[in-house]
Amino acid sequence: MPTNFTGALVTISVLGSNGNYRTIGTATTDTSGAYNLAWAPDISGNFTIYANFGGTKSYWPSSAESRFYVENAQPTAAPTATPISMASTQSDIMYIGAAMISVVIIGIIVLAMLITRKHA
Repeated sequence: MPTNFTGALVTISVLGSNGNYRTIGTATTDTSGAYNLAWAPDISGNFTIYANFGGTKSYWPSSAESRFYVENAQPTAAPTATPISMASTQSDIMYIGAAMISVVIIGIIVLAMLITRKHA
């Protein structure tokens, strides 16, 4: 076996149940001539897959085909929202309320000090 093996390109095409023919990708063979390609059909029905090897200086072109059927996938359940806990919101409101009361009290004290200075 050669030490500089790079694999051969195989073009993968599909004929769908709707009659549309299209190329879905290119795969590279391994040292045994095997190849693979990940693909998710977008419609259900019968499919014919075509694999075409264009040939090289050492090998003639070749092709192969296979068939399979795709059923409709079951719909997945929609995700549900996680309820938001109100505990942190209530404590935030308590802190904000306490801060506002403190600001009002400090404002009254400052105002009282200014009024007493003015009269003194």
